[in-house]
Amino acid sequence: MTKHSSVVGGSTARRVLNCNYSIDLNRNLPPEPWNIYAATGSALHAEMELALRSTMVVPGGGYYCKKHKVEVTPELIAKKVTPALAWYDEHFGPYATCWIEESLDFGNRIKCPTTHATAFGTADVVYVADDDLPRGLLLKPGEAGVIDWKFGDGHLVPAEDNDQMRFYLAAALHRGLLPEREVYVAHIFQPSEKLAPEQYASRGTYTIEDLLDFTEKLAQAVSGPRKAAVGDWCKNCRGRLRCEALKKSLSGVMETGVDGLDNIKIGKLLDQKEAIAAFFADVERAATDAIRKGIKIPGWDIVAGLGHREWINEDSADAALARIGLDAKERRTTKIISPAQAEKLLTKRQIDSKATDKLFAKHVTRPTTAERLVRVSKDGDVYERAAKAIENHLLRK
Repeated sequence: MTKHSSVVGGSTARRVLNCNYSIDLNRNLPPEPWNIYAATGSALHAEMELALRSTMVVPGGGYYCKKHKVEVTPELIAKKVTPALAWYDEHFGPYATCWIEESLDFGNRIKCPTTHATAFGTADVVYVADDDLPRGLLLKPGEAGVIDWKFGDGHLVPAEDNDQMRFYLAAALHRGLLPEREVYVAHIFQPSEKLAPEQYASRGTYTIEDLLDFTEKLAQAVSGPRKAAVGDWCKNCRGRLRCEALKKSLSGVMETGVDGLDNIKIGKLLDQKEAIAAFFADVERAATDAIRKGIKIPGWDIVAGLGHREWINEDSADAALARIGLDAKERRTTKIISPAQAEKLLTKRQIDSKATDKLFAKHVTRPTTAERLVRVSKDGDVYERAAKAIENHLLRK
């Protein structure tokens, strides 16, 4: 069995729930082209699985992963795998029954009426905590849930209100791995460069009613009449190049112009920003492949790209610059580390937070720059979000 369903899995659940037409768009597509980010993530997941299954010590040296065609360097292991294993060993290893890289499905509960393919996915860890646990642990006695490893640095993924987590929890419940509980827990561990180490782990709670409702909606989306919908989920749809709904959305803007759009349509277009960018990235790749094969694209050609200039040999270049009259101060620069780099180092060395706060208050400034457009929460105003946070806290208690 492959790790990902052709109908719907954990990573595609949100897209299918919002646009079940994408099921047909993604059928019979060629294999996804290799890219360094996906390959690195897959190699690190494989490293985690091997370490957790065999309780082996992760090697300090690097190696080349032949399966995923990527170099797993010592730095990568230290930044990603080591903190993930340490967090798992501290909070879960001795205190829970765990299933590693467990394939989960809904049987015939969710099945495509056209291809008869079913929904399934692979959870990184499914766990049930022991009933008798010491006080003060992250886990609560009898707690049941899933853990998901995220090794990317770019897009931060929260554990709360996450359809991928709902998929794994609901499928594990359907499989009978998770016992019946009022509330289930999903943990995401993401050692990203954007986060401080204490922020790597996030936690989300899901009621059993939520998971049963999710299962029903997903079954209806897979078996029901197809309906296309354009949104930010399109960025993860490999069939977007042949999606008439997305093309119509784009052509409508071209014909109307931005000045002719109302505030609602402008907001919807901003929601589609990443999907539109991904669409045109697909177009560029298709055009490049066509030109390489000798097919002419009117008005377009490919040329060799040029990166930033750099010295062939810094030492010999330095000597040459000295010979033609530049002194040492002109040839070389030194610069203090940035506040962000300093914060990482201070956190890593566990410097007292009061001293750190005092230093930053005295020595760091953050000037106001030009206005920029940002996405705001669609979950209501600050009071509603606070009420939701309190409710989730009570559920965890």
